[in-house]
Amino acid sequence: QGWLQASSDAVFRQQLIDLFATHQPSVVRGLEHDAKSAIASIKSWLRSNSDWFLFVEDASLTSSTVWDILPTMQRDCGRVLMTSQSELSADLGHFTGSHVHLKPFETAQSVELLQKINVLDDTDLGRPELVTLLKERLGNLPLSVAMLGHLARNLEGPNK
Repeated sequence: QGWLQASSDAVFRQQLIDLFATHQPSVVRGLEHDAKSAIASIKSWLRSNSDWFLFVEDASLTSSTVWDILPTMQRDCGRVLMTSQSELSADLGHFTGSHVHLKPFETAQSVELLQKINVLDDTDLGRPELVTLLKERLGNLPLSVAMLGHLARNLEGPNK
């Protein structure tokens, strides 16, 4: 299991190698200084095993390493949860066994979610910096808003 950033192929490759070096060291043993061979070994392992789960964040159609390494969902394999700020499903039907397209929230929906997570109260609603944060910085993306809420709650406690 692992969480990987896909907005950069170089970062994705390194995080994947590091993940396997930590959790499946036999897959990359002796290949630590040969990224191409390590990635090939990981790719083979992913295709021949089904007991794995990867969370791939911020993938795009240009994330070539992601699409090269992940097995298609046409066979029994592990699972992938992928987020993206762009539409992916149009050209990737063979990768999407099932997918859910989450549209950005309206600002009111973002505020409502943060209230349910218990990090906002009614006194926060008139704050213009909150609207700026939700709309401009987070794009009102549901996962981003939820992560912000949980982070804020865990760092500062309710209603801070």
